[in-house]
Amino acid sequence: MSPNMAAQMAAQMAAQMAAQMAAQMAAQMAAQMAAQMAAQMAAQMAAQMAAQMAAQMAIKKHFVNRATLSYFLRN
Repeated sequence: MSPNMAAQMAAQMAAQMAAQMAAQMAAQMAAQMAAQMAAQMAAQMAAQMAAQMAAQMAIKKHFVNRATLSYFLRN
């Protein structure tokens, strides 16, 4: 094998490895970002739902209390 061919093969292998590493890093970063975004969105949605449910329950309780109070006051 001529030294030229050996150099070419080495260059090709280096280029391939670099491309592979770059692709892997990009894929990892994308996966991490997607996972982070999904986790953030889920946490936000859960917090929002919990706050909404708490507010709804508080409102219901308030109305029930007022209704029972007025009922007892009337009778």
